[in-house]
Amino acid sequence: MESKVTLFETDEENGKVLDAVNQEIPDLEWAGFGLVTRSVNVKSGVWVAYQQKYFCGEQYILEKGKYKCFLDWGGTSETIMSIRPIKLEPLGDHQPIHWIKAFDNIHFQGSCIDFTTEAADFTSFIPLSFKVLRGCWLLYYQGETAVEQCVLEEDLYPDLASCGCSATKVKSLKPVHHVFAEPMISLFALENCEGKELHLQEATSSILNKDFHFLTQSIWVKSGM
Repeated sequence: MESKVTLFETDEENGKVLDAVNQEIPDLEWAGFGLVTRSVNVKSGVWVAYQQKYFCGEQYILEKGKYKCFLDWGGTSETIMSIRPIKLEPLGDHQPIHWIKAFDNIHFQGSCIDFTTEAADFTSFIPLSFKVLRGCWLLYYQGETAVEQCVLEEDLYPDLASCGCSATKVKSLKPVHHVFAEPMISLFALENCEGKELHLQEATSSILNKDFHFLTQSIWVKSGM
C-alpha cells in the first residue's frame, strides 16, 4: 500500500510544502522543510510524526485526512522534525490478520486447533498452551469472582501461567483489532462511572503514584487501547 503525506509550512497557497511517499524522513530541516508545520494532509496510509529529529520525542499518529493545526494531531506546538509511514506486513489474498495456535496440553503438546477469528466457547477442547503467530488476542478465563482477561501478543505461551492466567480453564479467545488513536481512559471511585475520576493518557505503573488514592469501581475507555 502506498503512503502519501504533504506537510505545509504556512497557510498561503504558494508557501513551502513537503511531499513524502513511502519514505522515512529523519530530519525535516535537512530535507529542506522549515521548523514550523502549520498543517498536514495525509492522502493515504498511516504516518507517525515526531516532535524531534531522528524519530524522537512526542509521537503523533496521523491517519488519512487533513489536520489544519497542531491541535488536530494532538501536539502542543507546530513543531514536527521527523516523520515516517507505518509499514504493515504484506499479507496474501487469503492470509489471516490474526492467527493463534491453541494446544490442549502444556508445552505445545497434544491436539492443536488454529483460530483466526473469535472462539466463543471451549467445551470439548480445553487449551493449555498457545502460539500467537499474528496479531494480538484477548484470553478470557473465570476468576474467583468474575470473568477476567489476559492480553496475548505475538509470542509463545507454554502454559496458562505464562499467559498471566491464574485459572485452569480458558473460556474464550478474541482477536484485538488495531486502533490508531490517542489513548484516553478514566478510572472512577464509584460504579457507573461516577464519583472521583482519574484521567490518564499515558502509561502508569501505579495509580498510587498519582496521589489519587481510591479503589477503582468502574472504567471508561474513551479512545485507544
